[in-house]
Amino acid sequence: RPFSVSFTHAAPADLQLHRRMFRCELEFDAEFNGIVCPAAALDHPNPLADPTMARHAARFVDSLPGAGAPSLVLDVRKAIYVGLPMGRATIEQISQALGLNVRTLQRRLEESGCTFSDLINEVRRELVMRYMENSRYPLRRIAELLGYSMLSSFTRWFTAQFGVAPFVWRAKHSAQKTGRKTLGSA
Repeated sequence: RPFSVSFTHAAPADLQLHRRMFRCELEFDAEFNGIVCPAAALDHPNPLADPTMARHAARFVDSLPGAGAPSLVLDVRKAIYVGLPMGRATIEQISQALGLNVRTLQRRLEESGCTFSDLINEVRRELVMRYMENSRYPLRRIAELLGYSMLSSFTRWFTAQFGVAPFVWRAKHSAQKTGRKTLGSA
């Protein structure tokens, strides 16, 4: 049984299903989606595992485009997703995590048609939307989670990406969300 389960989305109106399913502490509006359990639990086989379903899932994943050989671009994106909130997503840190030297990583990304800057920017754009929709995150915390030590640097980046300052975006989307709730409850 897990210690806790975290969700990045807001709590549903009725928690009965979540409580029955997980039987542990639940956290909503969290910084990540995840399950916290004892490390030793990961070493035990799942008694409810369905071998037929596992084979079906493996065949399905293998049939997806690009599912053959592992993609360096995907590996870099994953490493950025993990490292960015911890302040460990520089090209030096990511190349070290992947066992490559910086120049090799740059060359192989270039061969794939992208740059490290492209990938970190893509990941930031994806993460910032998730963080901005969670009103519990102050803008300063969002800046830190995206690898910015200064709120002003984050504000410049956000404005360049989305054409509006983050506090304006949040105010506008908060008003839209409130309007939807009001309309939906009428």
